[in-house]
Amino acid sequence: MDLNMSQAAVARSLGVVEDCITYWENHRSQPKVSYYPRIIAFLGYFPWQFDISTLQGRLKEYRYLHGLSYKTVGVIFGMDAAHIRKLEEGSAFPFRKTIAKLEQLLASPPTE
Repeated sequence: MDLNMSQAAVARSLGVVEDCITYWENHRSQPKVSYYPRIIAFLGYFPWQFDISTLQGRLKEYRYLHGLSYKTVGVIFGMDAAHIRKLEEGSAFPFRKTIAKLEQLLASPPTE
């Protein structure tokens, strides 16, 4: 994507320091998930691809769209952050009751 913007201008529009942009571009670091909504708005599209036909994909998409950490999602869903991570990875499988709760919450914006 070439918008003819300097790193400083991109940094200002995302609310970060210029070094962040440099590090992200050079793969020396990755943006914190809390910056993802700003990045999505800046780019004008969702740059990640998840299989949203699965609970794991929808959960990850939800976190990215709303810029939420595992811990914050855990608080919202009433679960441990490590369990949220395992659900996203597919290494933990929720009970039917948990699936129903997650499906309902994923359909609505987060509230804290």
